[in-house]
Amino acid sequence: MVFRGLGHETNYHIIETGQTTLGSQLARQSLEVGATLQYPSEDKTYLSISFANEKRFGEEGLWYKAGIEIIPFSEFSLRGGTMINFEQSLFIPRMGLGINAGVVQIDYMIAPKNILVEQFHQIGLTIQF
Repeated sequence: MVFRGLGHETNYHIIETGQTTLGSQLARQSLEVGATLQYPSEDKTYLSISFANEKRFGEEGLWYKAGIEIIPFSEFSLRGGTMINFEQSLFIPRMGLGINAGVVQIDYMIAPKNILVEQFHQIGLTIQF
């Protein structure tokens, strides 16, 4: 269970002239509840399936989220998922991959559809001590 949306968030808009404007607004508040199933549950996991529902306050309906992660090798993982809002007829796919080099882990994710500012590229770096 996760509650998001305390404080302000920074946003940007690219206008037709190619200029980028920066701004700030109150963060969107939401409550998300979900679960993840891992197989096998003991030893080394090579398959994870996740499901969640998110209620965004001030918006109609629920967001349904589903994702799958396949780990064919201990150094590499593939991820795919989607967000669906039936009331707004929205389907937003997401995909990513992870590279685990022992102490350093690099994760990349993309949401290619530009719907409701949900389009993004995200890179994560984890350093384990």
